[in-house]
Amino acid sequence: MEDPQEPILTAHKAAADRLRELHEQLHSWELVGRSLGISGGMAYRVALQGYEPKDSGIRHRLGLPVNPLVMGTAVFCAKCGRAFVGKWGNRRKFCPICRPVNQSEEARDE
Repeated sequence: MEDPQEPILTAHKAAADRLRELHEQLHSWELVGRSLGISGGMAYRVALQGYEPKDSGIRHRLGLPVNPLVMGTAVFCAKCGRAFVGKWGNRRKFCPICRPVNQSEEARDE
C-alpha cells in the first residue's frame, strides 16, 4: 500500500532541491525568496530544515500540492447538509450554493 503522503514528500524534496540550486546561483536566501515571492527565511527553512509551509499561497509559489492535513475542517451546511471547507474555517453556516447574497437574507433564513 502506497503512503498517501508520498506525493507531498516528493514535491517537497523537489522544491527544496530547487531552492538550494537557486541559492548556489544567487548566494543569498533573501534573493532566492524574493525571486519566488516568499521571504528569505521561508526559503531557508524549506530548503535546509525541511519545513512544510501551511499557507496555500506559499505552497503554490513553491510548486507544492495543497496539503490535505492543513486544508481545514469540513463544515455541514445548515440548509442542505452538504459538507464544505470554507476559507473562513467553521464560521460560515451555509455552503457556497446556499449562502445568502447579503446578511439580511441570512437573518430571514434562520
